[in-house]
Amino acid sequence: MQIQQVLTDQKALTVAFAHEVTKKLSGAYREKAPELTDEFKDAFDVAIAEYAVADGIQLPGIPIPPFVPKKV
Repeated sequence: MQIQQVLTDQKALTVAFAHEVTKKLSGAYREKAPELTDEFKDAFDVAIAEYAVADGIQLPGIPIPPFVPKKV
């Protein structure tokens, strides 16, 4: 499965979970919950945008340190 699809699925699951949790909250917690949910959604949107490009998926470069054999 491609990273973009995984992130999109995780975003949907997170929003659904947050919605169910919010229904069980009361008072100030219930009022603030949508703000927190929006932060989660925004973070997923940023992550999805980082990996999505017009013609597919682009992964960020992973720095690989030079190999240095251990002395025995």
